[in-house]
Amino acid sequence: MARLKDTKVEQVLTELFSAEWIETQARELGVVKRIRKIDPSAIFWTLVLGFDTGAHRSLGGLRRAFCQAVGIHVSRSSFYERFTPALALLMQRAVDLASNTLLLTTVEMEPILDAFKDVVIADGTVVRLYKLLKDKFTACKENQAAAKLNIVMSVFGQTPTKFKLSSQRQNEGKLLSIGPWVAGRLLLIDLAFFGYRLFDRIDRNGGLFISRLKDSANPTITKVHQTWRGRARPMVGKKVQQAMVGLKRHIIDMQVEVEVKRRIYRGQCRKVKHTFRLVGIRHPETGTYHLYMTNIPPSLLSARQIAAIYTARWMVELLFDQLKTHYRLEDLPSGQPHIVQTLIYAVILTWMADQKLTQSFLKHAMTASRRQAAVLAAFSTNILKTVIKQLGLYQGTCSLTRLIQLELKDPNRKQRLLLQRAGMT
Repeated sequence: MARLKDTKVEQVLTELFSAEWIETQARELGVVKRIRKIDPSAIFWTLVLGFDTGAHRSLGGLRRAFCQAVGIHVSRSSFYERFTPALALLMQRAVDLASNTLLLTTVEMEPILDAFKDVVIADGTVVRLYKLLKDKFTACKENQAAAKLNIVMSVFGQTPTKFKLSSQRQNEGKLLSIGPWVAGRLLLIDLAFFGYRLFDRIDRNGGLFISRLKDSANPTITKVHQTWRGRARPMVGKKVQQAMVGLKRHIIDMQVEVEVKRRIYRGQCRKVKHTFRLVGIRHPETGTYHLYMTNIPPSLLSARQIAAIYTARWMVELLFDQLKTHYRLEDLPSGQPHIVQTLIYAVILTWMADQKLTQSFLKHAMTASRRQAAVLAAFSTNILKTVIKQLGLYQGTCSLTRLIQLELKDPNRKQRLLLQRAGMT
């Protein structure tokens, strides 16, 4: 086991987001007009760390975590009124800042991947929301609300991790911004992002990609990279779906042609022909093929190597599981869009804090470790108290006994008494 470094938890986290940066952003965005009882740094760290394995990331739970950490009692109205669109924007800026500064080293690079600057995974997960949000976050199902959290994650820590939040119905391909940054990098593309135009942009910017082939895709075969004994079935000139009927080869490796619609330029939409590589591995039991489209030449990676590399996408699936299971991504108890956005960004920041701590204390940082997520969740409220004291925000004007007494009081007692007197209960 790696030895812990002689570094304090609170120092590691406050270096990631300094109190000066939080206060500057809060003033600029109008999160606070003047620092009073509730400091923006205390609110920020409560959103990131104010939960544990036995509690939901609810507004009530966050308020109680804040009161315990700062040592004061804050009324529900005073706390809840801090949840504004400006606070959501502050949390988003924090995610952007950490995405560009926190690079992770997750696994050692395999020798076959020496030719790539990095391996990048693009994927997304659906977060179910209250129906009240169906106009802001439109779901694929009618009369439902759902958000889509899209992630572009580096496997080897050479590319900043990026997050984008949208409605479930928004096309994912438009959320994956392709530019010069992809040069020399290998992108592992989820089926939700599948598109010939996207592949064309990656190729023209010097990047490489691997994607599963959509069931509806049917490109034309232009070349076969394998040779077979005897009278092999002719494949060139046929559509992929027709050529594969009854096919029993263990591996297929061919060149295919597709039509790409490029951007409208001077009022005209250009259509160009583009060739990509298509490989397939036949399942020994079911007899079905796993088909992958790529622009990696056969001289660089074999068909089996391409299929093996694509399985690295399990890392982002573990990350989504981590966000939902340990960091309460689906605990979004609000019908207000800005509150939902604030809590989603808070979950992402919790994961980033987790990565920073693991990277600082150990010699490696596994991006999707269930163990490290469980550890942070178990100690999160204690870490919050330590960070608050480190920042000098602990006021201690209300003892734990007094906090419990105040929390036990029924906030709706007066309303119930009025209803009883009016004969309505």
